[in-house]
Amino acid sequence: MKSRERRSHPDASQNDILTLLMSARDEAGEALTDLELRDELMTLLIAGHETTATALTWALYWIHKLPMVRKQLLNELQAFDGPLDPSVLFRLPYLNAVCCETLRIYPVGMLTFPRVTRSRLELMGSSLETWYHCGGAVSTWPFTARDVYPVPDEFRPRTVFGTPLFSF
Repeated sequence: MKSRERRSHPDASQNDILTLLMSARDEAGEALTDLELRDELMTLLIAGHETTATALTWALYWIHKLPMVRKQLLNELQAFDGPLDPSVLFRLPYLNAVCCETLRIYPVGMLTFPRVTRSRLELMGSSLETWYHCGGAVSTWPFTARDVYPVPDEFRPRTVFGTPLFSF
């Protein structure tokens, strides 16, 4: 495995995700095991790039499809005079509203990975027995409720006082 080779010949100049994960330590100062490294990398590979690509695809679709959205977004971006730093860019109100609206209409993380209890577990007043299989799902109801969104299927980036309405 690549991590074994990299552990035996560490190179601090490397700036990649494997190096960062290999340098991570838990509360006890322990490094991730090879199995934990593999699990983290697989999560990033499967859940990380797929969801990002899907969200970006839908955002670009709506920006291209709706000229007023494109115009307002371009105006905000062209008027921006700060550093091109993600921690600053995410505070742009209309850009943030476009991102939030994209995720409202097309949430990308609808299911969670299933889990299995290894021992009896008390969770929020419920008892889960050993080897209980559980998983989760995200409801889209709040994002399509007509009392909150009169036309829930329309792409309408909206802001209130510079903050996206119902931001994530």
